[in-house]
Amino acid sequence: METSIMIDLPAHMKFLKQQKKDIKSIHLATNHVVCEMGVSCTDLLVVTKGCLKVSSLSKDGRYITLYRVHPFDTCFLSISCILNKTDFPAIATVDEELEGMLIPAAKVTQWMNDNEVWRMYIFRHMATRLHNLVELTDSVAFDKLNKRLADWLSINTHETLCITTHQNLANELGTTREVITRALRYLKSQALIELRHGTIKILNQKGLQQVT
Repeated sequence: METSIMIDLPAHMKFLKQQKKDIKSIHLATNHVVCEMGVSCTDLLVVTKGCLKVSSLSKDGRYITLYRVHPFDTCFLSISCILNKTDFPAIATVDEELEGMLIPAAKVTQWMNDNEVWRMYIFRHMATRLHNLVELTDSVAFDKLNKRLADWLSINTHETLCITTHQNLANELGTTREVITRALRYLKSQALIELRHGTIKILNQKGLQQVT
């Protein structure tokens, strides 16, 4: 069974499985704060189960979700902090109960010098995440909120129901609760969604994807 699991793992995860003596396993509950703004990154977390959310906090207290870290992946900003010896510029919290591997910062840099599999994983990950952040910046700068909200609902709805709050949507999209409420009312007026307490029901998925 172990052999089958190893075969299915990405190359960088197979490499990490061989470094058990240098890695600490962790199990964290939902909403646990993994890393706060301004702290140094002494370890790199690689998620094996669950989900980590990385958010930015503006000077006026508004949040925006930058990205999520899913199984077999790690935090782009943590890598940057380790390599540049800078403090963490965001907030990382557990989005779904999480299991993972903690790699000491010294090993992260050592393996980049010594192991091609690990080095290429880090380079590819940083390139991909940087591309995603550029797309997020473009979306925030140029797309109307109605479209950003409609896109978010399309992506994050399970079947026809999305369980969330107005404040959570505001945090995801980097705006205020009041602005989200107005945008939701607009989508409702177009017969695209139905608003319920704590949930949003999608009435027209195709129409939602066509909001401009």
